Order: sequence, then structure tokens, then C-alpha cells
Amino acid sequence: MPTGTQPSIANQDRMLAAMPWTFESSEHKFVVTQEVDGLNGAFDGAEPASKVTYSATLFVPEKVTLPPEMWAQDGYMVTSPTQQGLGYMLSYVAARRALAQDPKVTTIFVSSGSVEGGGQALIDKLGGVFNWDQVFNLDEGGTVKVAGYLISTETMEIKAKEGFTGKGWVLISE
Repeated sequence: MPTGTQPSIANQDRMLAAMPWTFESSEHKFVVTQEVDGLNGAFDGAEPASKVTYSATLFVPEKVTLPPEMWAQDGYMVTSPTQQGLGYMLSYVAARRALAQDPKVTTIFVSSGSVEGGGQALIDKLGGVFNWDQVFNLDEGGTVKVAGYLISTETMEIKAKEGFTGKGWVLISE
């Protein structure tokens, strides 16, 4: 079962809005927009069906406010259609937004329960490193260990770009 995260108003300041991001291939278009803490992707003009959300808090089940240089993925990334490289594009935009924060977000945490489907393969391709015992400080005091993946946002940006360009996509606007 994935650990839960809770979007917060504070995240609106930590995930700057600069949208939309447009990607094109020889046959398709993918547009990524931001809604509060999440990124939504629309494939070929359809309603947004691809999504990923990030948060500055984590519930395991106690509340953890993450350090300012870290975001947690909230639940599962969803891409539709699959096998098109859309996860790479969502990850690229997330990494670019994270690195533009003040202070800069240098690490993305994805709980081991948030890698259903192709998630684990994508996390590996983005440079994620699994840690059984990632330690977080609880807001109410004490610590908790959570299994999950740590991804450097700088590595994620590079690997995601390699991934979507390898699938024939080009970033047209950001």
C-alpha cells in the first residue's frame, strides 16, 4: 500500500507555475499544464488523462513535513496512452520545476507503494535508488523509516530528456 501524501497550500509556493509545456513528435502532441501541486498532460488535444502530483508533506500515517529540498510523489503517476514516453515528459517538467524553486528541490521521494505498473521501470530509468530505511522526522516528534526511491532532480531532468527524445519527442515550448 502506498504511503499517502497530502497536497498543501504551502506547496503552491514551492512548485512555481510556468505553463504550458508543449512536446511534439512526428505524429502527436502532448501538452503539460499545472494545477496546484500536480501536472496534467493532454495527448493530442484530448482532456488531460496523464497526471502526477508532488507534495511537501508525507503521511505514513503520521505527518512528515519534508525538508525544503525534497518533494514526495503523491500516489501513482498515470499516463494515457501508455508506452508513448509521456512519463518521461511529466518527469522532465517536474524536475525543471523542482530545480527552479527557491530553495532548489534536489530530491524526489517515491514510496515503494507508488510504483505500480511501469512505475518502477521508469524510476530506475530516471536514476532512482531504492532505500529500505529512508528516515523522516515526524512533525509530532520522533522519526519513521519508509521504504522508497530517492531520485536526484538533476539526474531526473537529464534522464527524462534522454527518454522522451529517444521516443521521438521534441520540447516545443515551456
